[in-house]
Amino acid sequence: MGIPIYALGLSDGADRDLLGRLCAATGGDLALASSARDLPSGFFNISRGIGRRWLLFEGDASPGELAVTTPAWAPDVLVALFPATPCTDRLSLDGARELTVRPRFQLMMARPGSGGQLVVQIPSPGGKVLVTSQGDLVLSPKIPKCVPVGIPFPCAARLACAAAATVKPAAFIDRSTATLEWAGQTSGRVFLYDDGAHGDQEQADGEYGGTAVLSEVGEVTFEMTLTAPFSPRLRASANCRAVGEPLRVELPTYLSSAWSSLSDRFAHVRVHNETSVDLPVRVECGGPEISVTTVRGEREATVPVSVTGEWFRSRRARIVLRHVSTIQPLWEGDVTVPARSTIPASVVAILAAAAACAVFPRRTIRGVQVRVAFPIDDDSLRETRTCSCNESGALRFEGIPEPYNEPGLLRAIHGIWRTGVVFEPAAHVNPRFKGRTPDRVGNGFVLRSGAEWTVAGPAGTARYILTMR
Repeated sequence: MGIPIYALGLSDGADRDLLGRLCAATGGDLALASSARDLPSGFFNISRGIGRRWLLFEGDASPGELAVTTPAWAPDVLVALFPATPCTDRLSLDGARELTVRPRFQLMMARPGSGGQLVVQIPSPGGKVLVTSQGDLVLSPKIPKCVPVGIPFPCAARLACAAAATVKPAAFIDRSTATLEWAGQTSGRVFLYDDGAHGDQEQADGEYGGTAVLSEVGEVTFEMTLTAPFSPRLRASANCRAVGEPLRVELPTYLSSAWSSLSDRFAHVRVHNETSVDLPVRVECGGPEISVTTVRGEREATVPVSVTGEWFRSRRARIVLRHVSTIQPLWEGDVTVPARSTIPASVVAILAAAAACAVFPRRTIRGVQVRVAFPIDDDSLRETRTCSCNESGALRFEGIPEPYNEPGLLRAIHGIWRTGVVFEPAAHVNPRFKGRTPDRVGNGFVLRSGAEWTVAGPAGTARYILTMR
């Protein structure tokens, strides 16, 4: 029905289990009184829960002066005294406003002095003192936006108030319990602690910490709840995304691996952390050497990897990045380790090529001329044209009809021991060479100085003669 139930159990024979389950199911609370003398204290606790008041101090006080330090967010406090035995003497409090005075309990409203100090004069015979106050406290969750699957990640919460930088000192913090729950494909629940040992800074400072583990990939909504006996219940929520591949790895380049292999040094792998959680990583590369590093959340790190190759044969090395605590593999892949002779051999090849270029310059088709006779009859030249090749090697004769005017292209032959040029006939030209057919190179023919060939067409036959200076 949405109505919280608050129960008060009298004597040790009260069914605490039944009353506790009834209150917990409705969002209420349970108070216990061992005797009739404790009933006022029990009713006060219930009224505190209903009135949304926070407990600042609770304890037994002897007659005399009692000093209580209150937090900055509590400008007005309610002081309650439950005498050990009924009495008519009143407690004394500077600037207090008397609310109720009875033989078995007294209530007063007061404003603490400078520094939050509250000084109370307790009458004889003493008794139980409670100090409470209202306050606009909120629970702020601190959940990473992106977490890895199967690996514990830190969760935190902070109890804060806009009117003060800190919520302490307050007695309810010592008795508070923070829980973190989530539901989806899988559900879970963990506790957050304010003991200074779970990444929550100091003990009882309103900072709660703990760890959680998600088992499946996807979006998750966390529900955080802070409860304390007879205190307001605070709730907050946060969203998170779980990923199955938390790391993105850039392997070393071939040249970097070759240098590392030759010098017996470490190659460097760039690791990008796609999550918001710091991940301690253990690096394995198929050998006894293991390095450990921490990759910060949403950042990248350079991880050293030992890659030593053989002299004349390359090999593949398996790199595995594992989580230090869970030994779970976060990423694994292969890197090619070149032979140790790769860099020396490459240096020798580069030097040899440079020397060859210096001694044997690149060949060109400069100085090559082609003379054409058209038409020819009985091996006599009726009309002669001479053409020098341009930079592209194209042959073009002026005053000669097609297809004789553009017989093809000439290309230089590069190499130390090879001479001549390569003649590539045009698509519409079918040359016939004098003597033995020249060697073929792709679609062309290797020609040397003095080579002759003819091209027949509808207008007659043309004869071409190649000369090289």
